[in-house]
Amino acid sequence: MKNLFKKPTYAFLFLGALLISLTFSSCADNNEYATQIQKADALFKSEKYKEAKIMYENALELKKEEVHPTQQIKKIDELLLKKIEHNYSNKIKDADAFFSNKEYTKAKNAYVDASNIKPNETYPKTKINEITIATAKIKAAKAKPYHLITGSYALKTNATEFQKSLKSKGRKSTIIRSRNGNYLISLHSFETITKAYNYRITLKNDFDASIWVYRVNIK
Repeated sequence: MKNLFKKPTYAFLFLGALLISLTFSSCADNNEYATQIQKADALFKSEKYKEAKIMYENALELKKEEVHPTQQIKKIDELLLKKIEHNYSNKIKDADAFFSNKEYTKAKNAYVDASNIKPNETYPKTKINEITIATAKIKAAKAKPYHLITGSYALKTNATEFQKSLKSKGRKSTIIRSRNGNYLISLHSFETITKAYNYRITLKNDFDASIWVYRVNIK
């Protein structure tokens, strides 16, 4: 008779142990979930959104059906997106202001920062390319600052027309800006003033208009 009750007794003991284990496991999960939520809420309140998101995700691993962490993660994603847009707009605003003032180093740094915030945006990359071209021109002007000028115009259209007439005669030229904002027709540029004046002598017979040496304004 003893053997008849032995196996059921073991079965009841196993089930009891299993129930106790599950109960303790559930309590442990509840406690861990509450801890993760408490930490996440504190981080969210402190606006440490990335850290809070990790805590909410940890909480969801423990209780996937809970609504609170899911809602908070959605809020965080929206807030982070707004923050990205805000930071990007501010960087572009600063960069454009620097660019307008020809502060190219500061402008480039700001455009690079903006591009790092939103890597898929083409605008900062385009402006960085423009800065590269502009700084290359400045370096070229510094290398050859003395220009032979054969015309000065208040309007760019007039300068362009004169440049076309020179081209029709086989004469190359470039248009540069003077310190007072006029458009100058440059026939050539040189490293030194001596080279500029020596070349000027060779051109005297080819031009009816006067030719003079002009040093570009180097900032």
